[in-house]
Amino acid sequence: MDEKNKKNSYTSRASAETSRDDSALFLHKSPADGAIDGLEERQVIMKSNVIPQLVVIGFVVVIAMMFYEFINERIFSNAVLWGSHIGAVLCSTLTVIITAYVILNRYQTLLIKNAQDIAERRRVEGALRESEELYRAVVESVADGIAITRGTDRVFVNRTFLEIHGINDPSKVLGQPFDRFILPEDREAVRERILARQRGDMIDPISEYRIQRPDGNIRSLQASIALINYNGRPSTLAVLRDVTEIKEAETEIIRLNKELEQHIRNLEMSNHDLETFNSTVSHDLRTPLIAIDGFSRRMAERYGHTFDQKCADYLGIVRKNAQRMGRLIDDLLAYSRLGRQGLHHETIRMEKLFKVAIDDLRSVYPEGEVVISRLPDSFGDERVIRQVVMNMLGNAFKFTKHRDKRIIEVKGWEEESENVYSIKDNGAGFDMAHKDKLFEIFSRLHSEDEFEGTGIGLAIVKRIVDLHGGRVWAEGKPDAGATFCFSLPKASVL
Repeated sequence: MDEKNKKNSYTSRASAETSRDDSALFLHKSPADGAIDGLEERQVIMKSNVIPQLVVIGFVVVIAMMFYEFINERIFSNAVLWGSHIGAVLCSTLTVIITAYVILNRYQTLLIKNAQDIAERRRVEGALRESEELYRAVVESVADGIAITRGTDRVFVNRTFLEIHGINDPSKVLGQPFDRFILPEDREAVRERILARQRGDMIDPISEYRIQRPDGNIRSLQASIALINYNGRPSTLAVLRDVTEIKEAETEIIRLNKELEQHIRNLEMSNHDLETFNSTVSHDLRTPLIAIDGFSRRMAERYGHTFDQKCADYLGIVRKNAQRMGRLIDDLLAYSRLGRQGLHHETIRMEKLFKVAIDDLRSVYPEGEVVISRLPDSFGDERVIRQVVMNMLGNAFKFTKHRDKRIIEVKGWEEESENVYSIKDNGAGFDMAHKDKLFEIFSRLHSEDEFEGTGIGLAIVKRIVDLHGGRVWAEGKPDAGATFCFSLPKASVL
């Protein structure tokens, strides 16, 4: 509804009511009007019987004048004078009506404009009140404490500030020194920062300090400080956050880092000792073994024809154990080196790697059938993964040597985050009750007389696969073959 329609709507709804002031006019506003927001149910403008009252008053004045003339015998003595008085009455009456209408119309316009100004002021006041209520609701509901400090005294705090300090009554804070709860060792630094901020000095707005609650609990706070104008005076606005848990976590991390550093130093010492041991094994232990095996061989070559069968068997046992000890030392050295050398990760063509290993083993085990399916590529250090493939395929060939027909199947498939490879054979198998011992160092489920080996090959496999973040496992039955599996991460994952 436009301004003109507003005024007409309210003017047309004016009705007279009884009031202490008979000259008052009450303007009623229908609930459906909504023409001027902020008007109350009744607004005083002017009583609706003002116009007829003015007309009657004017008419009475004119009649009184005529009556006065009549008493003085002035009217009827002259017909022309009578006509002029009649015309004067009509003109006076019309003049009064027009004048009253103009005055009333203008007065109504001014009063309606005044009512609109009052409505606008009330709308602005209502919006301001809503804004203040919203501001207070936000300030009181935020998770951070808010405080305003003038000089060194608190002049405002929110609910969260009280909760952080462990108090319920704002009077224990307002008007009190801001450093009341701050620990003595932090108090002076905080005071200097706040006063410097109020002076306008450039300082880091973020600071940390500790407080002590009334119950004795000590909390760590982080404060962000800004300079504001509060009630016309320079003040400091502080936003506080309880970081006690974060500080405790940082302290725990520092402690764990120190422990880790100590473990690293211990590990470095252990690695140094292990390198020393490897050097000793490589030189000091290998040298006498070489001598034992070498001189035994020379004795057999030079004096063998003089030995009886029992003496020759003894010499053969000496040489066999010396050679076995040499192989055992080599495997131990290989196992100890794992993990001390960095891994070079790259894409590995697993199918090609298996085929090369099978060709190498064919020179020792020419018989039998080996079926290899399409194998997915993987990701890792090809140098050590080649050793995994050789050890697992070597076991499959070794434990099927007593079969009339050796059958080995190599398969591979993709899973969500890794590729899995399996080697299945129809060899000696094993009892699943002992599956956990398969990958332990020096652990053997078959005698050396039945199947040669040092018992370290599968331990090396597990160590290498573990270093790559993969898994290794096996399934089997006695005299019914076995399936060994290992997994490696996909190239697309790392």
